Amino acid sequence: MIFTGFSFLLLRLSIARRLRIANKLEAEDTSVQRKNQLSLFIYLVALSIAFSHPHVALGLCAFVTIIWITPTVGVKPTEDLDNTHFNRE
Repeated sequence: MIFTGFSFLLLRLSIARRLRIANKLEAEDTSVQRKNQLSLFIYLVALSIAFSHPHVALGLCAFVTIIWITPTVGVKPTEDLDNTHFNRE
């Protein structure tokens, strides 16, 4: 899970860099970056306590799932979606 989280972090960093260059970086993108960093930290804590407290480690892994299922707090959904980057004409 740590390797998956780290590879997702690299993906999010490259996406954020491209969005920052195009001046389209939004609050939701920075919130997702924070979620990813928090998830990696929780995974590292769970890994470090897995041998002494396995139930707590499993609970921390479940907590990461809850973090990603819940909507991002404090970010308003955008109503005017500009999907011009999806058009490949």
